Amino acid sequence: MNWFQAHIFSNQTWLLPLLFFWVSISSYGQEEEVDLSGNWQIQKHPEYETVYQELYFDGTSLFVYNEHVQLQARREYRVSKNEILITYGLGEGELLGRVAILTPSKLVIEKEGIKLEFRSLSGAKNSLENLILKRITGDDFSLSFFERHEEWLSN
Repeated sequence: MNWFQAHIFSNQTWLLPLLFFWVSISSYGQEEEVDLSGNWQIQKHPEYETVYQELYFDGTSLFVYNEHVQLQARREYRVSKNEILITYGLGEGELLGRVAILTPSKLVIEKEGIKLEFRSLSGAKNSLENLILKRITGDDFSLSFFERHEEWLSN
């Protein structure tokens, strides 16, 4: 059993890591440039167990933090013709899902008919962005992350 199978399938969270590898963007027929920069928080899925996680897109890299793995390895991404390719380490990416930006504060990632919704954490206290840019300590981020997680669980 490889790492992916051991950590994803055993935790019944196989759906969430789909967005970590490769993503293409669909902006409903518009050919404008898509900007995912910022902090994002996953929303609960009505039919599937959802692991709380936060994402940070900085314009060239994607960072993911969740309670099980914590900060995952940085992944490069690029935007081309309304598609985003996210690569894992070195090598070429493959399309794994589609992203639609519904509003400036809401996006959806879809794979095989399953849609995961994320909302913007713009202005969040002690965000993943601030941790990555070393504006705050890991302890400060962890405290705020778990406060947001508790709030998310109660909704």
